[in-house]
Amino acid sequence: MKQQEINLRYIPREQAVAALPPGTDGTQPRLKQAIVATRPGKWLRSIWHFLLRVRNRLRPAELQRQFLLVQRLLLLPVAYGTSVVLIVYLKLKVGAKKNSINPLHFGAIEHVDELAEQYPLSLYPILYKSIQISYLKQELKDKLAADARFIEMAIGEGSLSRRFFPSDANVVALDINTRALRRAATLPHVKDAIICNIMDSPVKPGSFDAVVSNNFLHHVTDKERVLQIWAGLAPTAIFNECTDEWKLSWPGPYVLSKLGLKDWSASRAARVEDKFNNTFLPADVVDAKVQTHHDIARRVSYLSKPVMSLCFLFCVLQRANGPLTGEDARPILALCRGILRPLVMPATRELARLLIVWDALRNRTEDAYVSYTITSRDFTKAEGTGYLLCPNCRQDLGGVPECPACGIKYERICGMLFLLPKELAHVQSAFNPADEGYHGGSE
Repeated sequence: MKQQEINLRYIPREQAVAALPPGTDGTQPRLKQAIVATRPGKWLRSIWHFLLRVRNRLRPAELQRQFLLVQRLLLLPVAYGTSVVLIVYLKLKVGAKKNSINPLHFGAIEHVDELAEQYPLSLYPILYKSIQISYLKQELKDKLAADARFIEMAIGEGSLSRRFFPSDANVVALDINTRALRRAATLPHVKDAIICNIMDSPVKPGSFDAVVSNNFLHHVTDKERVLQIWAGLAPTAIFNECTDEWKLSWPGPYVLSKLGLKDWSASRAARVEDKFNNTFLPADVVDAKVQTHHDIARRVSYLSKPVMSLCFLFCVLQRANGPLTGEDARPILALCRGILRPLVMPATRELARLLIVWDALRNRTEDAYVSYTITSRDFTKAEGTGYLLCPNCRQDLGGVPECPACGIKYERICGMLFLLPKELAHVQSAFNPADEGYHGGSE
């Protein structure tokens, strides 16, 4: 049986049309109509409507947000105390070995201070982003020719992209999230921003010098298909992927595995995988899929299971599924960047540096992340400078956002070109230019 594509969960769904009141369209079963028409049925219906009104008055969602805030406030001193204990332990363990680590991890330490400001006491995003930035800067150093054109898949709001691309780079940014891409479109290195289905990108093969993608492929089930598309787009692709060690690194599965409860650990890990809308594969399987249409020029793995488990521990202590971001996190972030800054920021920076050093000294058999630089075996350079395709008929648009075959004119709103097939037209119709409420990684 074909496995369902998990990336479909990220495509916004069209809002369902509200159902007509029971009995008004004649479609309700006759038995139900008869029961509701009786006196006990009317009583039950009245009680049900009363309970619905009570539920709406109590605003359970708002209560949950308040309860989450209280939990985070109570756990904040626990998270800080844990960071102090780990700093003392890691200083004794690896404190004197900073200057002997590899260039990738050494370069990552340079980015810790800036990321700590963005993610106080959130060690997971600080570590994986700092190492990824270090890798991308190394790889892009020789590929930033004046006329080089990059395509970045799933750029999000661009908070990571802006840290490794210089402002004069020529980047075409793709994403399906309108609120996130709207922010990325304002970055100087983003020369074009396209709202589209990345799994079926409406861009012409052979039109780019390199594909760049960060933290996207693990949200895809059919990885081979995506890699095949990339092989046609550009001669080079630079990206990262998570292995199945990622889901096993969360504290629950990790502790269960250490206790010898392998089956229970695997069950918990599977729940983690589904919760985060991911598809993880063993590292050797990922390598095999990558090499279907590409040759691997460079492959580096990092963030071993014990290091990741400590990072995820802080996610648990912050009651967050990953980075502590979003509207609900603002009070905690304000505390950490304000009155608690003299305590929180030095601890975050020091612990992040020590965890990077520790990771550099680990063996690479249990790494959760792999970064690749690969070269295509299927690339053929396209003629002309246009790179847009019609998402409905795949006709070359010739640089003009209007399809001569379909007669469809694609609109550019708030700096974003909406290049969507008909079945995703609701993404554009649901976009509100007045809504700037995206609170992602840059918050």
